[in-house]
Amino acid sequence: MVDCKARGLKLMIALSDRYALGFWSTDSYATQLNIVAAGSSGVQKVANAGSFYTNAWAINMFEDRLSHIMNHQNALMGGQKWADLDEVIYAVEPQNEPQGHMQMASSTWSCDRARYLKSLITSNIKVSSGGGITTSSSLGSWATGCSAFDIISVHDYGTSAAATAGALAAAKAAHPGKEVIMGEWGMAGANKATVISQFVNAFNAQGISNMFWQITKPGAGAADFEVWTGEGAWKALTGQAFSNDAAPVVSASKAVASSSKAAASFSSKAVASFSKVADSSKEAAAREATSTKAQWASATSAFSSYVAKASSYAGEGKSRVASAYSAAASKVESAAAEATSAAAAANTWSGGAAGQRQAIVSSLKGGDA
Repeated sequence: MVDCKARGLKLMIALSDRYALGFWSTDSYATQLNIVAAGSSGVQKVANAGSFYTNAWAINMFEDRLSHIMNHQNALMGGQKWADLDEVIYAVEPQNEPQGHMQMASSTWSCDRARYLKSLITSNIKVSSGGGITTSSSLGSWATGCSAFDIISVHDYGTSAAATAGALAAAKAAHPGKEVIMGEWGMAGANKATVISQFVNAFNAQGISNMFWQITKPGAGAADFEVWTGEGAWKALTGQAFSNDAAPVVSASKAVASSSKAAASFSSKAVASFSKVADSSKEAAAREATSTKAQWASATSAFSSYVAKASSYAGEGKSRVASAYSAAASKVESAAAEATSAAAAANTWSGGAAGQRQAIVSSLKGGDA
């Protein structure tokens, strides 16, 4: 917050994440509500987290969490509570994409939590909806019909630029008392920079505030949604002349001898580079980004080599297992045949022994008589 204040920036903070409920990560709510099995952690990809939004215990505990956060005093900001820090906090969201990728369990959960946040805020901090997973779900009545939301945030990755901007403009006109923003959007692929430019132009034409996912170092080029300052996508985002970034080409034949060494080198140098960028000029940051991109390519190439080797070993292992299975099956068949033969012999012996026993008994009876 101190850094944001110095740079004239304000934060929009999601106070929880729907995907921590046993989807992309696992928090204590997910385990205590049995959304996932006890003792689970990390990625579980469990879609149904409905109990979090309907269970009275969970709701009370979550509101305690909101109260704790908003009443926390930031010692670096003069001991002020978060609820008072409108100089650096623009808005808060009860949750990122509430009830996303699941059947809606409660149509009022988000609005109820927004009202509770309003009761805690003692400054001009606004409350945002947190977005849905598409434009249409983000603009649902759960968000647009809630008076406690100052901001309707739209999240979408698949709709065209014109259609998305048009939908947000229509929502602005329909709900004049609310801010309607594009709170999360992104693009990947060979035409990444071109499509980003189309979205930026469409948003600007409609006067739509927007936040791109994700500006981070290192960027991902055409391969993914992340963008850094040395890429064409960054230039498209910032209204500069741009060209699309080439799709990455990874050749196993050119892999580095040791992927672990390359990855360690990349990690340490990337951390050092990030520290330098904080105090450097934009030009220095661009140079660091180019260097880091090369290191990343080296580590990725090495990793591909090891994947290829692993695939080879897996194929060889499969062949060995098949061979061993065949040999074992042959031994089992042989043993079964031997067992069958032994059983027949035993039956023969059993029949003969029974006859002999009967003869002895008869003889003894005759002697006694």
